[in-house]
Amino acid sequence: MLESQRIGGVAERLKAARSCDRASTRIMPAESDDSVLTPKRGSEVRQVIRPGAQSNDWANHKYMTYVYFLKLSNGDLYKGLTSDLKRRMEEHVAGKVESTKNYRPAKLIGYEAFLLKSDAQRREKFLKTTEGRRLLKQQYRDILNK
Repeated sequence: MLESQRIGGVAERLKAARSCDRASTRIMPAESDDSVLTPKRGSEVRQVIRPGAQSNDWANHKYMTYVYFLKLSNGDLYKGLTSDLKRRMEEHVAGKVESTKNYRPAKLIGYEAFLLKSDAQRREKFLKTTEGRRLLKQQYRDILNK
């Protein structure tokens, strides 16, 4: 095999991997304090595959980025972004997060998982707009009204 063919094959595979559309998995809601990260039986689990993506593209990614939603003690919603949801929740519980330490206890009411950090950042930015807040409050209205 020629060196240029071998390099060309690797380049083609890298190009194909980069051109794959992104897939994201949405898991919500997490209604219990004891199972912060594990979906309950009967909870909604939905996988969204964008057009052109293969159903197994998500398996090639090692890390996920999460957009998560907390209900604070004053009734407000906090939206955050992290690559390690368990660690971040421990920080919120311990009061190490400046913006939520005065509003404890904070309860995780849901999260969305994304393969690419850029998708998660875009989603978090949208959810912090007026339209995004309205949508989030509508989606979680039963949990927020408890």
